[in-house]
Amino acid sequence: MLAHPEAGYRDHWLAELSAGALVGNAESERTGTFAAQSTRVVEQDDRLLLNGTKYYTTGSTFADWIVVRRRGSGPALSALPRERGSRRWHPARGVSAGAPGQPGRHRVGGTGGDHRLVRSRTRNLFNPAVAPTKDQVSLQIIGEAFGTVETVKAAVLAAARTVQQASTAQQQGTAVVGDFSRADAHVFGIQPIVIDQVLRLISRIFEVGGASATSSSRQLDRLWRNARTISSHNPAIYRQQAVGDYVINGVGPGEALLQLLTAVPAAHGG
Repeated sequence: MLAHPEAGYRDHWLAELSAGALVGNAESERTGTFAAQSTRVVEQDDRLLLNGTKYYTTGSTFADWIVVRRRGSGPALSALPRERGSRRWHPARGVSAGAPGQPGRHRVGGTGGDHRLVRSRTRNLFNPAVAPTKDQVSLQIIGEAFGTVETVKAAVLAAARTVQQASTAQQQGTAVVGDFSRADAHVFGIQPIVIDQVLRLISRIFEVGGASATSSSRQLDRLWRNARTISSHNPAIYRQQAVGDYVINGVGPGEALLQLLTAVPAAHGG
């Protein structure tokens, strides 16, 4: 976005994001590849219509804007307010060709569940003489959770700084391919570690709540599922291989992954 040649485009999206807008994606389809999209934009009665069916659109329900990958003339991506589409565009809703609308704001609230789960307990099943907030197992799990969160935050922010360095160099006109390869490698490299840490942390939270932690009202199972779903969009094991190829052979991870994603399947004779 920062490297987009049109100042109006950059200003619009910087203002949207600064105001707290969330951006979801609707790029993948159940068949084909990024290079062989079935979703397309057509002009009808002086309107642009988006037609297609998307899959793996996690987060779009809560987004203000949705980025849609399509085929056809012009750019391969379109952005539209969430109200003008759905996670299933079939048939399509209208796509504005003029000034963007004012989509409603949608927020995903944090649970804070690990702390409140312990504080709300009235008994300690295995050590009833000790208050739940003083239970050593609970304190250990909460301490572990705190450390895990801080570790993940530090890892993500460090990767963000590497990406920012590449972006700054690009804006200054001094960027080289190696800048982007390092940024890709940093992000790709920490992703599997972050996934493992987050999923383990969510599973450990159940240790401090007993059977009540599985109550549907707490939705801790949904918390785990959300983390597992979003981390499955970009299989970490492939990214680890890409990072290994970069470290050993100097192949840029982003370049290797893009070739994989955009490869058109070969036709098979009958």
